[in-house]
Amino acid sequence: MQRRPRFGHAATEELYRYWDRRRGTRPAPDRAEIEPGDIRTILPDTFILEVDETGRFFWRLAGTRVCAVHCRELKGRDFLSDWAGKERQTIQAVLDAIVRESAVGIVQFEGRSQRDQSLAMETVLLPLKVFGRTTCRVLGAVVTMEQPYWLGLYPPVSRRITGLRMLWPSGQQSTEEAAAFGKRSEPPVTVMAGLEQIRRYRHLMVVDGGKS
Repeated sequence: MQRRPRFGHAATEELYRYWDRRRGTRPAPDRAEIEPGDIRTILPDTFILEVDETGRFFWRLAGTRVCAVHCRELKGRDFLSDWAGKERQTIQAVLDAIVRESAVGIVQFEGRSQRDQSLAMETVLLPLKVFGRTTCRVLGAVVTMEQPYWLGLYPPVSRRITGLRMLWPSGQQSTEEAAAFGKRSEPPVTVMAGLEQIRRYRHLMVVDGGKS
């Protein structure tokens, strides 16, 4: 029996389940199969990323709540510009796995404002194909786990990953949850080389991503 992925917020889980229904038995659905009206209740929390020929990821579309949290319009901006250091390397590796392997990423992280205010957040990153071609879009949702008074006034200027899980819709790769925070782990499974840095960083749980 396939295990269901764990989410911290109803919106990220709803988007994942919608995407999962749309893909059917395939690793990923086509972009044309995603109907905004079907996810209208969470549409303000959703976004689409596009990857260019150099492998850079850009915000193609972003919902109103996504832009409000960042305190700016995001369309056309570099998605990774908000991440730095090891956090950026980790998210880059996650995105590469999504594009190359049709993996799914669930990331919990802490955003921190210039006033040192912290905000717990979660994002889900899902592969999309365009007219059946190799994945070149990423469908996602990003939500805050709380609603502090300063939300929308002071954007998070730094991000620290607190939890990370990868799902493989093919069901071919799986491992147990990584050891405690900050410790290295060596899961008994071979994954693509680009994910080695993730396996040694923070929490990683790779679970079967078949139909639930």
